[in-house]
Amino acid sequence: PVEATGSNCPPHIENFSDIDMGEIIMG
Repeated sequence: PVEATGSNCPPHIENFSDIDMGEIIMG
């Protein structure tokens, strides 16, 4: 999850589930 948040996603993503993270990463 750290990598995803570091790429270009807000820090609040850490609280979200893998589903939300995947959706953000794709978008």
